Amino acid sequence: MSAELRHLKDLPSLVRAATRPVLPLPPHFRPEKDYYLLRHGQSPANVTGEFATPERALSDIGLTDVGRSQVAEGIRKIAEEILGKRLLIVSSDYRRAIESASIVAEELKVKEIWLTDALRERRLGQLETSEPSGVPYQGIARFDEGHPDNSRFSDGVREWEGLESPNQVAARVRLLIHQIEATFTPQTVLLVGHGATFGILEAVSQGFTPDQHGQVRRLKNGEARRLSFALQIPRQ
Repeated sequence: MSAELRHLKDLPSLVRAATRPVLPLPPHFRPEKDYYLLRHGQSPANVTGEFATPERALSDIGLTDVGRSQVAEGIRKIAEEILGKRLLIVSSDYRRAIESASIVAEELKVKEIWLTDALRERRLGQLETSEPSGVPYQGIARFDEGHPDNSRFSDGVREWEGLESPNQVAARVRLLIHQIEATFTPQTVLLVGHGATFGILEAVSQGFTPDQHGQVRRLKNGEARRLSFALQIPRQ
């Protein structure tokens, strides 16, 4: 049986009320739950080097056969850590992430997948086209460093505007984790999403600033690992 897809925007009617209010989130915090990250498996856009628009990512770009195998292998590598625990799966609402989350849910017999736009891939503005740009994401990460509000990229010849800044990505993902902490009961959470977004999340969780995400080894397609937090703050 396929897992039921639910949307976090429907939370008020579908899950219990939060046990504590969702307060403004500090720059660094240590959640009470255990979090794991799974980057989606290979998609056709990974093969061509395309930075897809959200419209295409929502409906057109799923997984390749290689991508499906990557996800199955990735989740098996962490299965021993999470088997026997009540698992909450929260996924980006992009098609390649949903397909990845569905493979996990079937493998681990999880009945629900919660979808959210907060885990979508970083928006890349004018770089998002149906044609490969020839720009490696590592170059964008280097361009970000020292500029947490950066919203542009230049390769020295061409320039692109309209990128979502590292600070903006960090803010939406940290807020999502805070919402999960305040709302759901399972203590083990698997986030299914994308390389750039998870790179920024891992950077801030390890004590870096969002623009220093290039310092963190980026998850490969289909790779899963535990999200570690370097800094703990007093809980209220």
